[in-house]
Amino acid sequence: MSRRHPLGVLPTLWFWRELRTERPLLSMFVGLWMGVLWASASLALLASRVSLPVGFVVTLCLTYLALGLLERGLRSAVLRRRRALARGGGARGELSAAGSHAVQAKDEAYTDG
Repeated sequence: MSRRHPLGVLPTLWFWRELRTERPLLSMFVGLWMGVLWASASLALLASRVSLPVGFVVTLCLTYLALGLLERGLRSAVLRRRRALARGGGARGELSAAGSHAVQAKDEAYTDG
């Protein structure tokens, strides 16, 4: 979460590495979800009599884009939580004034550029 999302809706490898080390259960859940999505899309395309190479490419692209959209959703949730913590303290207690300014400045720089 320390870097920007430079690729738009495409997933970034360092984001998922960082997520795997910080939240291993969420990372395992996402991996299982992507596997199920890939398998169901593959079966649907094969059932519709699409050629194997075309079906593989389409399935791979669909799961890759789904992973990128999931990354964007996770990033926006983290940003909302950081902003809420900076404004009012939230569940973890009050943040210091210096800490809240640092988080707010980092979030503004993240969303502006």
